Amino acid sequence: MWIVLALLSGSCAAILAVLVKLYLKHINPLFITLVFSVITIIMLLVVDLLTSKVDSRLVTSLTYKEWIPLIIGGCLNGFAFICYLGALKGGRAGSALAIDRLGIVFALILAAIFLQEAFSLKALFGAIIMVAGAFLITT
Repeated sequence: MWIVLALLSGSCAAILAVLVKLYLKHINPLFITLVFSVITIIMLLVVDLLTSKVDSRLVTSLTYKEWIPLIIGGCLNGFAFICYLGALKGGRAGSALAIDRLGIVFALILAAIFLQEAFSLKALFGAIIMVAGAFLITT
């Protein structure tokens, strides 16, 4: 199931890149991010109401040590999206998305350093191919 979800996520990112380039290239990336964020919040609230997946008591039960990474993660997510939209505004959609997806390579490196996840030769080769692919797409 996770593969299907990952493919859907990638497909949504590709469609978003094209929509932004086609229809929103003249709009400030900060404003686009603001509107997308508000719509995302509304969508998540509707999904939660329909599925009852999130217990409202969870918010009050979170500790300080859990709130800090949630806040930092939210800030990083917003900053990443602003940067991505800025890249889309200034560059080609395929190039911006290819470089954006190098986050996978960064995640592999950070996971090896901070989570002690194994970094196999196969993963290293895959990361090199991804970097080379992003280079080829952008040049």
